[in-house]
Amino acid sequence: MFFKKKKRYFLDRIVVASKSESAGSFFGFGEGGAKETLVKIACSNIELPRLQSVSNLEPNDIGVDIVVSDYSLGGQGSIDFGDFGFFFFSRPKVKLVARTFNAMSKVTINEYTIVQNMSWSKYIKRTISIKRMFSFKPQFDNADLSIVLIGACIKLLKKIKASNS
Repeated sequence: MFFKKKKRYFLDRIVVASKSESAGSFFGFGEGGAKETLVKIACSNIELPRLQSVSNLEPNDIGVDIVVSDYSLGGQGSIDFGDFGFFFFSRPKVKLVARTFNAMSKVTINEYTIVQNMSWSKYIKRTISIKRMFSFKPQFDNADLSIVLIGACIKLLKKIKASNS
């Protein structure tokens, strides 16, 4: 009577927004493609029960939909105009967008956006690594993107639980 009932969280679905499959397989994602790899990584690191597996929903249960709306492996390059040029670089990045909703009525409660980049220290270490400089592998691969995605998932779940408590 005096105690608030604890909210339960359930994962409804995880979706990856479209990216070029040929580019994804070129940058080291293998046969399955980038979308399937990212969904597997996100599903294995989000420790929420699936909404479809619950038979007795309660009025304060919360469902979560997650979209990997953008991802990039990063890299570096330069543009040269003779005497004048630019050097550019980007770190591996993942952008997650989540929607929380009442699990019974499907009414949206809130939306959240998280952008996670590889840390500068790790990026610099990878960029100046002798092993990476003299290999034919891409500078950043799906293992690097996986680490960024896992960090983004953890950050997103903390943000959702903090705002709904």
